[in-house]
Parts: sequence; structure tokens; C-alpha cells
Amino acid sequence: MAEPRRWTGPEKWRCDVCQFQLEETGTRGDELQEVSMDLSEALGVTWAEQLVVQAVLGQAERLGIQAQWQLRRLGSEEVLAPEEPKRDVTDFESKLKVLKESNGQAPKEVKLGFLVPPGGDGGDLEKATVVVDFMADWISKMEVISPEVLRAVSIGPAIRSLQRWRHGKDLNAYNKSFATVQIDEFWSHSWQRRPWKKVSTLLFLKRGLPAGIMGTLGALLGCTLTGFNLLSPSFPFGEISLWGTIFGSILFFLTLLLWPRTEGVFLDACCIHQTNLRKKADGIRSMSGILKQSKRMLVLWD
Repeated sequence: MAEPRRWTGPEKWRCDVCQFQLEETGTRGDELQEVSMDLSEALGVTWAEQLVVQAVLGQAERLGIQAQWQLRRLGSEEVLAPEEPKRDVTDFESKLKVLKESNGQAPKEVKLGFLVPPGGDGGDLEKATVVVDFMADWISKMEVISPEVLRAVSIGPAIRSLQRWRHGKDLNAYNKSFATVQIDEFWSHSWQRRPWKKVSTLLFLKRGLPAGIMGTLGALLGCTLTGFNLLSPSFPFGEISLWGTIFGSILFFLTLLLWPRTEGVFLDACCIHQTNLRKKADGIRSMSGILKQSKRMLVLWD
């Protein structure tokens, strides 16, 4: 059996973000990504911190490293996670709970940082080249992690998803998207303010023309029926007919809200998984590739 390729770089790395270190201890590499996901979920960090951990593991995997990993507290020889990678997050949580009880509470505030060799102060950017080079190299390729990451959603579900975000995340939004080979339009927007302005803008941009045409036809229909005395030419409050206005308005708003569009658009809330950390990280790392496969880009600015 051939000897696995060994990494010639540092064998230990410290994660300033979560204040734990991952240590290369063996020769298995098929579960590096799973370990990083479980570690991040157990520590309760956000996708940004998780991305830093995964970047180093991804760099190791890209170099052909085959290793298992141990979880240790900085400055301690106590192994908190077993040498064999575990997929069960509760195993990490139980060990971390013991650590917190014996060493005080874990830091409540976590910030995005670089991974540096043990003993480094983190101030020298040269020590962070593993992460920086890996991310820069990947983004510059403008590729997606896998074909499944390139997803789009129909305009109707995308607009409804924006509306639901006012009341909290739409956890089922990802199921409304579908894998594709090209995206018609990439929607870039801000979540800073209430979404009704964005929704109104999208409705008029995407359905305004057919709504105007249908509204005009409805008004002409109301006027024609009134002219042939098929509808009452007057209303109780005066000698004036409003059938043209009524027909036109009803058809205009119905078309504005219900007109089907076959375009496939990219909306992060629908096309990037919001609960699965692995899929979420893959989607974020593939953002440049997703942009490359988009025909147009629409920026909704607050």
C-alpha cells in the first residue's frame, strides 16, 4: 500500500476565531470537511468563522494531505475530540461542556480571524498566507464547488421569499430553487431595511409591462361594454361610468401579482442553504462562479 502524501508545512494550526487548535495526527483525509463542519456547529460559530476553518482544511485537502485531526485547547495537551473523526455533533458538545465547566465560560464574542502557527501573534499577515492564498486562488478561478451549487429560482417564489424575510428566515426557501447550468439574472440586494420597496421594484420591473397591457385591455373592455349598454352607464353617486377604471385596475393588479415568468434568478436566500453549514459554505465559496454563469445582474440598493 502506497504511503500517503505528507504535508511539508506546519503540523499544528491555531484557530484564533474559536480558540482551539486542529492538530494533524494521522493519515486519513476523507473526512476533513465533515470534521470542520462538526467542529463549527459544536462551537456555535457563524458561517464566516466556519469558512476560515474550512479554508485551511480545504487547502490541506487540495495539497493531497491525508490526515485525521484532534481538537485541543490552546496550551493544553488534553485531547477534547477523539482521533477518529466523529460526525455526531453531540459528541463534540459534550466534551466542550466539560471544558467550559473546568475552565470557565467560552468567549461569547467571536470574530473572523486568520489561522496562524502556534506561538504566533497573528499580526504578521505572512503567517496567514495559507488561508489568503487558498481563498484568492479559488475565487479567481470563478468556479463552483459542484454543479449542485449552481441554482436558480423562479421569479414568483423569489419575490415571495423576500416578503417572508420580514417575519424571519424562510427555512423552506432552498427547496424552491433548482439546479441549473446558467442563471438569467443575479439579484444582489441589502437586508438592511424592510423589503417592501424591493418587492415593489421587482414587481414593476418584471411584471410592469404585461400588467400595463392587461390593464389597458381591461379598461377598453369596460368602456366597450358600457358603450353598447351591456353595463350600467351610471353609478348611484352620479352620471359617470367607472367600468373602464374598475376593469383596468383589477386586471392590472392581478397581472402584477400573478403573471408567470420563466426566468431563473439567483437569490441568496433561496439558492444558498440557510441551515446546512456545509452547503452554505460551498455556496459562499462558489459566489464568483455563480456570477460568471449569470447573464445579467440586478442590484437592489436601499
